[in-house]
Amino acid sequence: MKMTIRAALLTLLLTLALAPVAMAQDSSSETGYAGDGGDVLSTTDQSTASSSSGQLPFTGLDLAFVGVAGIALVGLGVGLRRAARSPDTRS
Repeated sequence: MKMTIRAALLTLLLTLALAPVAMAQDSSSETGYAGDGGDVLSTTDQSTASSSSGQLPFTGLDLAFVGVAGIALVGLGVGLRRAARSPDTRS
């Protein structure tokens, strides 16, 4: 029981500590597009449409954030699994 409370408090503290950091950052999807939009182009710029620079196009998804979130979720799952084990099976 003590371990479960300790794990829950640790999770709560980490969530509260990291939430302001995530809210203060600019989203990569916001910085990837310039202007307010609403302008319609009458013609397309053929020079940029046909050139290939050898890089993938910007999709607006920050893969580093997804990777860190995945690792954090796996770590949280492992921690909760260890905390939920009955006392007689711990080694």
